[in-house]
Amino acid sequence: MSSLVPAFLSRLICKFFVLLFVSVFGMQMAYADMQVGKLVISDIAIRATAPGMSATAGYLTIANHGMKADRLVAVKADFAEKSMIHEMTNVDGIAKMRHVMGGVEVPAHGNVALEPGGLHLMFMGLKDTLAVGQTLSVTLVFEKAGTQKQDAMVKKPADIGGMSTDSKTKKKHSH
Repeated sequence: MSSLVPAFLSRLICKFFVLLFVSVFGMQMAYADMQVGKLVISDIAIRATAPGMSATAGYLTIANHGMKADRLVAVKADFAEKSMIHEMTNVDGIAKMRHVMGGVEVPAHGNVALEPGGLHLMFMGLKDTLAVGQTLSVTLVFEKAGTQKQDAMVKKPADIGGMSTDSKTKKKHSH
């Protein structure tokens, strides 16, 4: 009888660690790069807001591993009344933001970064304050790859890593 207790505990401990591993690994996968056809979406993040703010920005990188260009044509989010693709430019020392009509091209075998100071997602008419650590669902609409729902982490502006404040869109072409 005494040999059953250690075997029972051993199996219980083993099951616990398997469940723990699956849970942690599953959460890591939830924030890994997401693939949409030949497009890979990475670094998706939304800026946290202070109480009373009605708008915020979102950032991401889209890599196209396909033979044909695609285009991000729209963005949708339930947490905002209106979602758009915007571009910030600096004209004579004055920062200006405009809606990007027709979307953003993602070149074949290239990538495009939507980042602070350049192209970005704009969420207006926020329904609530966006707190650091929240996960929000964003729907990206591509001309060829179709519609894809993505989970985006809300982050402090300083924690939106890998993104510069360069005012130019970074496009890279490689084979």
